[in-house]
Amino acid sequence: MKTKMGVITVVFIIFCNLFCYAQQIILTPQQRLAAQKECIESYPYIFEGKVIQQQGKKGRTSTCSVISITKIFKGSSQIKLGTIKVFTEQGINIHDGETGLSKGSTYIIFGKPSGSNEFQSIVTDNSILLTIDEPIIFSKKIYKNSKTNSIDTTAVQWGQTTYKTLYELYAYLKENGLTVQEEVAQPTMPADTTKQK
Repeated sequence: MKTKMGVITVVFIIFCNLFCYAQQIILTPQQRLAAQKECIESYPYIFEGKVIQQQGKKGRTSTCSVISITKIFKGSSQIKLGTIKVFTEQGINIHDGETGLSKGSTYIIFGKPSGSNEFQSIVTDNSILLTIDEPIIFSKKIYKNSKTNSIDTTAVQWGQTTYKTLYELYAYLKENGLTVQEEVAQPTMPADTTKQK
């Protein structure tokens, strides 16, 4: 009987802990909006860019990702378009579904100066090394919606919030005071000179 009560007690404690943990992770829409607005207000550097290089330290999880900045939303007086170093505690082998930055992927980064002396040997256009909060992840995932039996695409993921298009994300950022301060000029197609008048 004591063993049975002990097992029931342990199961109950585990259930309670899992329930409490789940309550901390799942945020209400209002809590998510508040957290996103806090990120927008508190981070001095917000920019969009693609991870072009990663370097880790042997036997450690710290990673330096070099990001090619394509848009600056905040901090253009201190950073410029070009490359920048971002420091994370992630390791290099990041797969879909895991947090962290992966080479070749595009993100919107919320960064603060790191203060770390690591990765001094990596030279970038911006000399500052940043630590980051959870980035906004650009995605090209296509999945079948089991409820509507239709194909959906997720363009952008910011924590638990999904934006179906980049336009939707940019509109949200603009509503909250973030507009593009600087942007890499998109290449234009040359005029077609083969057409006769």
